[in-house]
Amino acid sequence: MKFTPLATLAIFAGAAAFPLQAANFDTASGTALIEKNQASLVEVRATLSIKPELIEGPPGVADMFNQQPENQQPVQTSGVIIHSNGLVAVPLATLDPTGVMGADGIEMDTPLGKLKIGVKSTITAATIVTADGKEFPADVIFKDLKSGLALLKLTTPPAKPLAAVALTKDLPTPELFARAFAMARLKTEFGNATTLRVIRTGVVSSSPAPVIEIADVMTEPGSAAFDSEGRFIGIVVVPLRSKSGSLEDLRITILPVSEILRLGAKAMP
Repeated sequence: MKFTPLATLAIFAGAAAFPLQAANFDTASGTALIEKNQASLVEVRATLSIKPELIEGPPGVADMFNQQPENQQPVQTSGVIIHSNGLVAVPLATLDPTGVMGADGIEMDTPLGKLKIGVKSTITAATIVTADGKEFPADVIFKDLKSGLALLKLTTPPAKPLAAVALTKDLPTPELFARAFAMARLKTEFGNATTLRVIRTGVVSSSPAPVIEIADVMTEPGSAAFDSEGRFIGIVVVPLRSKSGSLEDLRITILPVSEILRLGAKAMP
């Protein structure tokens, strides 16, 4: 992947305060931001059924691919509850890593010749783990390769509304190098704590999907992004930039609230 890193600071929020501080960073504001939004951050566990397939290649090689059995692969990623009914936004690239290859597959030069290889994958099971450790079965209801977004919804409606981030329409476009925050939850095996990272926004791209660039390779996909005013501005995703599926075209970006709302309406008309 091609990235242009800028200086950033990772601030981990444990049971107490921040062990690291940055100049001009108001730790009280950071703590308030976490306390207000951490319940909307979730861990997503899923099982993928994966099978490689040959799209183009020399005769005889296809038989080798066709004989490959399906593999069951567990995955874990982060997500953000965007509606109290249990609708969760998740980065597609980490929920289904094979999906970044696209329907057209990826061309590769191998000792067997030039191949175009694809992968068929199916998410056979998914579980949402909330901040309090509760687990809820969920279904994938939407996947969009261009934006890098997947939407999951609890299989059974929750007994009571879940905590969700506030989706604000018509947010102003972030200025270049404006300070923002990326908030995520550590996996259960790492203590389920919340992390808060200071990031800088980059240019706003419009193709193939509107995204806000961030020049920080360490930001975790699935993080909730907030501006300096504490407003939720989007989810960190890895959208695919080219039809060919080239990994050179992958970037870590923020999918803005406007796109989340548009795609959410498409998924749940």
